Amino acid sequence: MIEFSNNQILTSNLPDWQEVEFEQISPKYKNVVFIRYLLFIVILVIVCSVVYFANGQILPIEFVCIISGIFIFLIALLLANIWSMRYWGYAVREKDILYRSGIFSKAVKIIPFASVQHVDINEGALSRIFGLSSIELHTAGAGEGLRIPGIEAGKVSQIQEFISKKLVTRQMHS
Repeated sequence: MIEFSNNQILTSNLPDWQEVEFEQISPKYKNVVFIRYLLFIVILVIVCSVVYFANGQILPIEFVCIISGIFIFLIALLLANIWSMRYWGYAVREKDILYRSGIFSKAVKIIPFASVQHVDINEGALSRIFGLSSIELHTAGAGEGLRIPGIEAGKVSQIQEFISKKLVTRQMHS
């Protein structure tokens, strides 16, 4: 018969994740985000221009106010997104990976390698131009996994290889 135990662990004895040294995402990722927003705004301007010129008459002030509000909102969202990137970071540890993000509501997500099913590397067209990739960890169960954007392509490959070795080692010992 297996002996069951469930001893208490004091929180003061737990390791402090806040002592981890996070690596920042690449500053070049700000360019990627800026260009994405810029492209979206340009498309929005083109659509609004087509509506304006196709209409052939002066647009109501309500429509102009709504469009202006959307532009102001998008610019504020862009600035907040770029400003929040100062806080974004990741850390690879022996048994898990941490990702820190947020601006108003800061969050740290910790994914143990034991729950990772597989690892993907994604390169969008803009990210590839700047030599960046993102890494995506898919977890077991209903977990949402983890996606870390804006990492130098060489580093992403090293991280993927490290985690993949952990997964293979885990499968061999199962």
